[in-house]
Amino acid sequence: MSADSSTCTWLEWSLVALGAITALKIGLSGLLYGWAFLRSFVFPSLGLSRRLKRLGQWAVVTGSTDGIGKAYAEELARQGLDIVLISRSEEKLKTVSESIESSYSVKTKVVVADFSESSQQLYDRIFEQVKDLDIGVLINNVGVSYEHPEYFSEVSTDDLWRLINVNVAAVTFLTRSLLPSMLGRKRGAVVNVASFAACYPMGLISVYSATKAYMHTFTQALQQEYSGSGVTIQSVTPLLVVSKMSKVKRPTFLAPSPTTFVRQAVGTIGCLPVSLGCISHEIQGLALSCLPSSFRSHYILNVHKKLMKAAKAKKNKSQ
Repeated sequence: MSADSSTCTWLEWSLVALGAITALKIGLSGLLYGWAFLRSFVFPSLGLSRRLKRLGQWAVVTGSTDGIGKAYAEELARQGLDIVLISRSEEKLKTVSESIESSYSVKTKVVVADFSESSQQLYDRIFEQVKDLDIGVLINNVGVSYEHPEYFSEVSTDDLWRLINVNVAAVTFLTRSLLPSMLGRKRGAVVNVASFAACYPMGLISVYSATKAYMHTFTQALQQEYSGSGVTIQSVTPLLVVSKMSKVKRPTFLAPSPTTFVRQAVGTIGCLPVSLGCISHEIQGLALSCLPSSFRSHYILNVHKKLMKAAKAKKNKSQ
C-alpha cells in the first residue's frame, strides 16, 4: 500500500469518526431538547408540570424588566410560582409586576436595585426584603455589555467597573445570600445566565467575555461543591436572542425571541448542568466548536471589528 493511499484511508476514517461524533451530539441534544419541549410546553398544558413549584413557592429573577430576564419571570409565573422582580427601574418593575399578576394570577414582589453600584449594603438590603420567602428558584440574569465592540484600552474605567460589578459581583453575592436556605431545605435551583462569550475568549469585548467566563466557571465549580445537595445549579450560555443588549430586533431560528428561548431553557433545568438554552443555539454552538480555534478566533474578531467600525461611523455621522 502506498503512502498516499494510507494517508487517504486515515483521512477518510477520521472524517467518518468526526461525522459520527457530530451526529451523536446532535442526536443527544435533540433528545434532551425534545424532553425539554415536553416539559415546557406540553406537560404544563396538561397540568402535569409543577416540578419547579415543588422547590419553593417563590422565584427571584434579576434584570427582570426586559429581554431574557422578563421572559424567565413570565415563564416561571406561568408555571405557578410567585415572582420577586429585581431591577433598577421602579417604573418598569411596577409595569412588569402588574402584567404578571393579571396574566398568571400569582403574587409578585418588587425590589429596586442598581447592581452597577455594588456594595455589601446593597445585597444586605435585598436579602432583608426576601429572607422570609420560600425561595426555590434563583435566576441570576442581570448583565451588561459594551455599547459596541471596542479595544480594551479605549473602554472607560466607569464602564469597566460597571461590567465587573454587574456581571461578577451580582451573581456571586446573590447566590451567597440565597443558596444557604436552599441547602438547608435540600431543594432549590440556581440558574446563572452567562453567554456564549464565556465559552471562548472574544476580542473587542474582552472584559464582557471574561466576566461571563467567571460566571460560567463559578457555576461549574458550585456544581462540584454541592453535588447531591438537592440544589440544581445550572449555567446557561446563550448566543443571540432578540433584546436591547444584542440589538437584534426580529426573531429568527438563529436568534429567537426571549419567550421562545426561555420556554426551552426552563425545560432544561435539572436535565443539563450546562445549556445553551435552546436547540438552535445548541446547533450553532456545536458548529462553532468544530472549527479550529485559530479560525474561530479570527472569525469572531473580524465580526466584532465590522460592528465596531459600523458603530463608530454611525456615531460620527450623528455628530
